[in-house]
Amino acid sequence: MLLVAAFGPGCSSQVPALIRKSPEGNPTLQAVKADIHAFLGRSLRWGGKIAEVENLVSSTQIAVVGLPLQRNGRPLDDGKSDGRFMASIPGFIDPEIYQEGRLLTVFGQVSGETEREIGEFRYRYPIVTVEAYYIWPPEVYYPYYYDPVLRDPFFYDGPYYPYGPFPYY
Repeated sequence: MLLVAAFGPGCSSQVPALIRKSPEGNPTLQAVKADIHAFLGRSLRWGGKIAEVENLVSSTQIAVVGLPLQRNGRPLDDGKSDGRFMASIPGFIDPEIYQEGRLLTVFGQVSGETEREIGEFRYRYPIVTVEAYYIWPPEVYYPYYYDPVLRDPFFYDGPYYPYGPFPYY
């Protein structure tokens, strides 16, 4: 029992609980943009790809290109977006860590809207006052090869394949 108590917390996820679970009736970005006043103060979980980070005196404004979320809250970068939103996080956020293109999920409340320019276009951003957030580590992709002789895909086993000790057939 002591081993479970000692090693159990090491197996837990680093993702905050508010990020892992979607709130009941989580509104979509399109619905909030259509009628911002109907959703003021409503809790939500959104995520996407960071487009811009701006540090202010007491908070950081992060422009996020909204993406659909997977079950665990990780944004799914499938090229589909409902638009952008502004995440307002209290305090300083380092723009070298929270770089453009990184995936971010936030939990917070709709607190208003702001207008900013994207190029020459004026864009309305819903503002989410953030209570919890998580920046996702980059996914690691392993090389995947196809063996035309065996007609079977396998993971590369080094320079000695197929004469090495661990062939995949």
